[in-house]
Amino acid sequence: MNKILRNMKVSKKLIVSYAAIIILSVIALGTCLWNINSIGKQLDNFYVAPYVVRSAAPQMKGAIDGMMRSVLRASTSMDTKNLEEALADVESYSAQVSENMALIKERFGGDQALVTAVENGLAELKPHREKVLEMAKNYEDPAEIGDYMNTYNLPIVNKIFASLEEIIDFADNKGETLLNNVDAAQSRTIIMIVVMVVVIIVFSVAIGSLIIKSITGPLRELGVVAETISAGNLEVAIQYESEDEIGVLANQFRDTCTFLKEVVYDLDYLLKECAQGNFNVRTKDETVYRGNFSSILVQIRNMVIKLSEALDTISVAAGQVNAGANQLAENAQGLAEGSTEQAGAVEELQASVDNIMSDIEQGVTESKNASSKALDVEKEAQSSQAEMESLTKAMERISETSNHIGNIIAEIEDIASQTNLLSLNAAIEAARAGEAGKGFAVVADQIRKLAEDSAKSAVNTRQLIESSISEVENGNSITERTAESLEHVIAGIQEVVTGINKTVEVAAGQSDAMLQIQSGVEQISGVVQSNAAAAEEASATSEELAAQTVSVNDQLSKFELRR
Repeated sequence: MNKILRNMKVSKKLIVSYAAIIILSVIALGTCLWNINSIGKQLDNFYVAPYVVRSAAPQMKGAIDGMMRSVLRASTSMDTKNLEEALADVESYSAQVSENMALIKERFGGDQALVTAVENGLAELKPHREKVLEMAKNYEDPAEIGDYMNTYNLPIVNKIFASLEEIIDFADNKGETLLNNVDAAQSRTIIMIVVMVVVIIVFSVAIGSLIIKSITGPLRELGVVAETISAGNLEVAIQYESEDEIGVLANQFRDTCTFLKEVVYDLDYLLKECAQGNFNVRTKDETVYRGNFSSILVQIRNMVIKLSEALDTISVAAGQVNAGANQLAENAQGLAEGSTEQAGAVEELQASVDNIMSDIEQGVTESKNASSKALDVEKEAQSSQAEMESLTKAMERISETSNHIGNIIAEIEDIASQTNLLSLNAAIEAARAGEAGKGFAVVADQIRKLAEDSAKSAVNTRQLIESSISEVENGNSITERTAESLEHVIAGIQEVVTGINKTVEVAAGQSDAMLQIQSGVEQISGVVQSNAAAAEEASATSEELAAQTVSVNDQLSKFELRR
């Protein structure tokens, strides 16, 4: 069996195993279907005959019993409505009896004498039932009706019940037999299914194990071989031999290993000769380089030719480098001397830049101080302008107050005029009074003088106030002109501050530019010094390069180049 499976194709192995499993599954399925069909037929037989008869017989007994009770109720009823209801019930139960009798006659599969006995009993009972119903319709004595039923109806009903009991017993026995047969068939089916499933499982496991071993064993061996080859070891032995796909794969592994070993051995020979300086080496066998490996031989040839050409070119270039190195040494020495002179000139330039930078920084500082002082003056002028505005407002308030005082003085003059007029009237009245009015005349005269003095004082005060108002107006005019002058001064100061700020900005820009110039000079100084050092190093390097070219020529003489 193992030998047959070993030489069988993998696809055929799988087809044979699956076909065997499918055949066993079909046999098991057919057997199960046959048993299930048998069980179904027996159940149909049970439900078609015994079950129907077993259900119809008790229903028939109940209908006969109900009919007898309805007949009895009709015989004892003295009410027409109750009598009609009882007669309707009798007809209903009679219809049920006929329906169940038809089912029993159709489905009963036992002794037909029992069915005949029931039919005869029903036929014999019918005239006696109708007789009783007729007696009930005529409202005859219930006792006579009862005696008639006991004499004729009940014996017939008892015989019918006895036959129905025998029919029920037969249906029970028949149904029990059919159910037992169904249980037995079910048990056989279950046992058969279990047996077939076990057989299929055992066969599947057995055939699967054989197929798995016939596939995984050689695949495992080939996996080890592949892992060994991937590790770079081509000295491997493949033991598996067969005519299946895995055997073909094993043969292909053997051919691959042989082919790779031939390529590797030839590449080892070529690279070893190249490592020893022999670039004129040739392959031992061009036929081993097949497929993608053919490009390897072509690339090795190109590499050898390119290396030979490169080494030849290096040999020619070495001589040129030697000559150039000597000339470079002379030029480097001259460059070093020139770099030393440039370094001195750069130091003098850097000192000049430092002095200019110092002057610019001092100018920036003084410009900033001037700008600060101009800002202070601008603030003082703005403060004076604010005080001048306050003075102008105060002068306006003085003018308003003077106007109010003028009004008050006008009222005083009016009062003085009225007082003078009053004193005049008093003098006139004193003159009329004669001696009695002399004292009053003196008082009136004094009042008149006081009124005249008040009028003079009011006139003098008015003149002074008008003069003050004129001076105040003149002061307001002067204050306004002074405020305008302060505004022009503040505007000029702001222009001066703006100019000073621009000067500071320009000076700051010049300072930044000089810083950049200073940084550039420092960089130039560093570059000059670096150039001087580099020139000296280049001189030393060129001398060493000339010595190395001699060594390169010595090494190149050891290679055998392909021409």
